[in-house]
Amino acid sequence: MLKKTRFSSIQKLILGLLILSSNDLANGQKYYPNNKALVTEQNTIGKREQQKNDADAKENIDSSNQVQKYRLGDKVIPRQQNVFLKLDPSQEDFSGKTNIAIKVKKATNAIRFNAVDIRVTSAHLVKYNQRIPLRVEVLGEGIQSASTKKTIAPGEYQLELEFEGPYNRQAVGLYKTIEQGTPYLFSQFEFTDARRAFPLFDEPIFKIPFQLTISAPKGQQVYSNTRHCCIKTMS
Repeated sequence: MLKKTRFSSIQKLILGLLILSSNDLANGQKYYPNNKALVTEQNTIGKREQQKNDADAKENIDSSNQVQKYRLGDKVIPRQQNVFLKLDPSQEDFSGKTNIAIKVKKATNAIRFNAVDIRVTSAHLVKYNQRIPLRVEVLGEGIQSASTKKTIAPGEYQLELEFEGPYNRQAVGLYKTIEQGTPYLFSQFEFTDARRAFPLFDEPIFKIPFQLTISAPKGQQVYSNTRHCCIKTMS
């Protein structure tokens, strides 16, 4: 037989607080009588999680910025490229020019491209009869930027670059070797060493047709691993 127990108001209040305190402890809560407030461990954990999320977000931003140092971005994409190289094994430097058909997808004032140890001597953006001079800046990490003060609107353009550079002596890019006193020129464009021979959009997502023209001194032989379209002997 159950015995009924009567509690006074103050006893009910104390009992309620004890029950509340027991449940709070079971749920990870603590009761501080002097502050007359409940402070939950969940708040502390929540703050820690928020701090961790903020740190992760900052790390992701820093990582994204780091990646962008090595990428050209998606504002400008190439369509087709023609390259002309003037080569002479007896010299230490070469020169050339390239015309790249590009599409500007988003308004910008700069066009990024890849080039290493290449000095661009002239740069223009061409559309119809309009030729816009560009200022070229070396950004590092194999990237250069051709910019203008005016905004380049989305559309189709021709990027015209004239350049010069030294023959590489470490068997990468466009390199020179001397065998028994005779100089030879070779090319090694893998993995990312084509950018040592001429400016280009050197990323895997940019797969475009291109045409390469070589000018060499009379008496020199030029060989290619692709079918050539024509050979001209200049007087």
